[in-house]
Amino acid sequence: MRSVLMLLSLIFTPLFALAATDTSNASDYPNITRLPGSYIVKYENKTADYRLILGGLRKINGVLAPEKEQRLSGEVFQITYRIPERFSAQDAFTSFEKQISALGAEVLFECAGRDCGSSNQWANNIFRYSRLYGVDSTQSFASYRLDNQYYSLYAVKRGNKRVYLRLEVLVAAPLGFKTLLEQGHGVVFTEGKGELLSLAEYLNENPKLHLWLVGIDVEDGSKQQQLDRAYEAANGLKAGLVEKGIDSDRISLHSLGNFIAGQTTGISIYIE
Repeated sequence: MRSVLMLLSLIFTPLFALAATDTSNASDYPNITRLPGSYIVKYENKTADYRLILGGLRKINGVLAPEKEQRLSGEVFQITYRIPERFSAQDAFTSFEKQISALGAEVLFECAGRDCGSSNQWANNIFRYSRLYGVDSTQSFASYRLDNQYYSLYAVKRGNKRVYLRLEVLVAAPLGFKTLLEQGHGVVFTEGKGELLSLAEYLNENPKLHLWLVGIDVEDGSKQQQLDRAYEAANGLKAGLVEKGIDSDRISLHSLGNFIAGQTTGISIYIE
């Protein structure tokens, strides 16, 4: 009997070991470390359109859908981990959440438990992976932005006690100069070839819009010298736009000097 048990052990041990390894061609996303004992059960890396979830799932006009979402495109990484049962879904979520936050990512949306909506819908309609269908009260979700990278994080515990975590990262294609302006972002003027002309063309195409030029200067000198230099740089850009036919009344100047943390010398452009 003992010899039979030993034989069965030799047969099945490699199978169990194999089950706890990553699926083929899988890897962790750079700068994100998995929990000890976790392994990847599903992995995809592709260029595609992406649905960034920015609100909980609710019935809207009778259809269950995110309250808010954004459509983007770029390189998409989709990684699903099986988490050892010694960790809860919250443990797994918190571990990844801390790492993403430490990179400097901004939280766009987060929810927990039943406030997120139905786990069945998250699993089958959002992530399209049924293993992520778990107990509603155990789920957590958050989306983040770090420059042109967007992170989505979801963790849940299934009825069979298994814990899964899904990490999705979209590396968005860089937006063009005009697109950034239209989306209301502060665009840094780099003095790149054609940038002044593009800005003038955009203002001519949108004659009702007003332009703000915000100067920043972190070079050596007193606070007043930094303010003065930043203002002069912004005023120089204004003069260039006026030469290209933009009404000076449509352009406002502001100087922040070195009174803003984490910035470098330059001019930021805002449209309203």
